[in-house]
Amino acid sequence: MKRHLLLPLLLCVCTTPAFAQDRLTEEELEGTQWQLVIDIPVEEGETAIERIALKAVAGLVDEVDVMFRFRSDGELLVLTDVFGDKDGEASTWSIDDGALILGDNDRIDVEVDRWMRDGERIYGYEKNGSGWDRKQGVYLKPLS
Repeated sequence: MKRHLLLPLLLCVCTTPAFAQDRLTEEELEGTQWQLVIDIPVEEGETAIERIALKAVAGLVDEVDVMFRFRSDGELLVLTDVFGDKDGEASTWSIDDGALILGDNDRIDVEVDRWMRDGERIYGYEKNGSGWDRKQGVYLKPLS
């Protein structure tokens, strides 16, 4: 009997974080700045060559800073600093069913369909056949 009660409890505990995103609103994003973070899991390389390649890519990513400045009326300023070369580009943003949707941008392409908040961070998600998959290591963190 204990085994029958334990399985449904474990299923609830294990699946809850996938649905624990907080809804975003336009009011809480307007006038704020967020930094794009891309964490590359270097330790996941299976061979020494893969780990070396991942370290090299991670080192390059560390030299790229991307900041989003959310303005009113769906205006977005994307600021980039790539090896000291600073630039900015206008784009758009909107909220759809509590998720952030970013307009097309020539500066960055992280293959994220929508962004959903979980705690203090906003994580990137990709559409799969029946739902959404969180992109590992891709998120926005607020700047003070």
